[in-house]
Amino acid sequence: MTLKTVILLAIFCPLVHSAYTGGQAYERSLVIDGTNFESNFQFISNSMFENDIDPTKGYVEYVSLEDASKGSDDEKLFKIVNNQVYLGVDNTTYIMDADKTTKRRSTRVHSKKSWNGDVLFVLDVSHMPTTTGEALGKYSRGCSVWPAFWTADPPLKDGTGNWPGHGEIDIVEYVNRNDQATTTLHFDGNCSVYSDPENHGTGDWYFWSIDNHQGAPNALTHMGDNSKSNRCILNSEKDFENSDQYKGYMKDMAPLGCGIQSSSANIGASFNDNIKYNNKKGIFVLEWEHEKQIRAFYFPDALALPDGSHGGSPLGTNVNTAEWTKNLIQPYAVFPIGADAGCADHFKDQKLIFNIALCGDWAGNTWNVHCDSSCVYGNDCSGDAAVVIAKCVDFVKKNPSEFSEAYWLINSVSVFEASKPIESSTTKEEL
Repeated sequence: MTLKTVILLAIFCPLVHSAYTGGQAYERSLVIDGTNFESNFQFISNSMFENDIDPTKGYVEYVSLEDASKGSDDEKLFKIVNNQVYLGVDNTTYIMDADKTTKRRSTRVHSKKSWNGDVLFVLDVSHMPTTTGEALGKYSRGCSVWPAFWTADPPLKDGTGNWPGHGEIDIVEYVNRNDQATTTLHFDGNCSVYSDPENHGTGDWYFWSIDNHQGAPNALTHMGDNSKSNRCILNSEKDFENSDQYKGYMKDMAPLGCGIQSSSANIGASFNDNIKYNNKKGIFVLEWEHEKQIRAFYFPDALALPDGSHGGSPLGTNVNTAEWTKNLIQPYAVFPIGADAGCADHFKDQKLIFNIALCGDWAGNTWNVHCDSSCVYGNDCSGDAAVVIAKCVDFVKKNPSEFSEAYWLINSVSVFEASKPIESSTTKEEL
């Protein structure tokens, strides 16, 4: 999960639409839940990264499986609860102002297996990371957290991984008080992703620009309708070489990304409320057709899942998303990555990743916009980026109980592979 300049779309949950293309038959190859999570995911600690710090500059200390499993049941950052997987954040430690080395402990895991396309990833989840809202008021739930479920081939200190060379797909990502999921593509090199008027999600293009007051990516600019003229060109040198920001903050943020932001309240505190009070079921689906497109779906409850006549449920053993297309089951996001875009080969060796960052490049830089009461109600939101991030860090240090709600509760992660995969759609597993 990396913060880059991104292009966003406003999107909706699955609804009927006039035209979609693509889809294919898949067979379920893997189900990960509380019975086999440890054998399929590796816990990644800060010590495994270059310079022993979170690459997104988060105020977190990612810990090993051993450390995540220590303590009483309430203190554990990793545990199995009724076959559900709990991945959380330390919610008991108060960190003193004078302590310049301790950071709040959190969790990050990478799948041991990686994929190269023609695959369907299905996340069935019962709780998403947020905060209690007790310190700043109920409307502040989520302040300081930056959770994500994503894929990449992250570089580690041992020399493994290739980022941005192998690309990144942020399936579900959000910060602070956001209740709309953001799905984003990042990668190196030249290609462009466009909104196809005959095959797209349900929103308009936006450009995530740099706020002149802070040098942080927190200003949205509308780009127009879903025409092919609206292209997200993933090349930072081309797009920003003449900008004042490029020589400073932007230079450090390459490569760029293309993203889609949901217009419905489907993540964070809003998602948890829907589960708790409406007894709903949250299913996120990411389809990666290697030579054609990447599509994302959200099913807010079991009743919204496709039945057998609609190509099969993503929780079954076989799925045919071509039938979803035929029956107008709408993706909330469509990224054409095929020949016209030239992006297909930019995504390789993708591992599944869960993590919960705190503050950092995105949540920290936008703290004043989302969480500063003097700013969020329409007042001046300008300020030095370092000062803004420091406010976020101070909140994380002094309010441990806020993070009793900062956890993933995962029912399962299912992987479906194409019934007749192309040659490049292989998988590999770490030894």
